[in-house]
Amino acid sequence: MNALRIVVQILLGSSPDAVSVFFVMVNLGTALLVGTGGYVVLQRVRRTGAGYGVDLGWGRVLGR
Repeated sequence: MNALRIVVQILLGSSPDAVSVFFVMVNLGTALLVGTGGYVVLQRVRRTGAGYGVDLGWGRVLGR
């Protein structure tokens, strides 16, 4: 984690505010991906549509 922090400081400057905002955005993005993936898996287990293209067969999504 320290290596990532150093890279971010080099790219965004040494401003603590910029680094903090970057890490908050990374954490929110990770939580969104994990939450969405968990929801799709849960709906697959329940055998109901999750409303995402990932959850459906691509033939049905494309109308084939």
